[in-house]
Amino acid sequence: MEDVLQLSLAWSSHFVSTRSVFDTPITRTMTAITWQPPPDKGFYLNTDAAVDSISSLGSASGVVRSSEGVWMTGFHKSVGITSPLQVELWAIYIGLQVALHYSVELLQIQSDSIQAIQLLNNPTSASASLPLVRAISSLRWRRWYTDFLWTPREGNMVTDGMA
Repeated sequence: MEDVLQLSLAWSSHFVSTRSVFDTPITRTMTAITWQPPPDKGFYLNTDAAVDSISSLGSASGVVRSSEGVWMTGFHKSVGITSPLQVELWAIYIGLQVALHYSVELLQIQSDSIQAIQLLNNPTSASASLPLVRAISSLRWRRWYTDFLWTPREGNMVTDGMA
């Protein structure tokens, strides 16, 4: 019993001596993250996706806007049982099809999925093992200019609420 008491006193003493390290305030700088428009005469496709943690059912959504921020069109689609990466790729694929339907020639695609963006920006995406990556790569190289960019979730609030 006395050993436990001495050990407790030792830990207490250690805590008191190191407490000032934990009391040091952490300073963080808040930076506003806002929507950044695409180049002049271009369009912007912002996509987002969500997967239910219980059912694994996924939904994909997206918004196409002009360089002035004017809403052109949007979509929301349930894609069935899926993984987070797959549903993010579905959102991009569906969004590209929608933009092609509207004859968009200059398109900046933004997603908050860094993994999806890295896969699509990989020079070997046309021969990737994932069929959706290959399908997106095929759509990407049509008669238009596309640019895939990662955006933090906070810069993606319009579609974040839709997914």
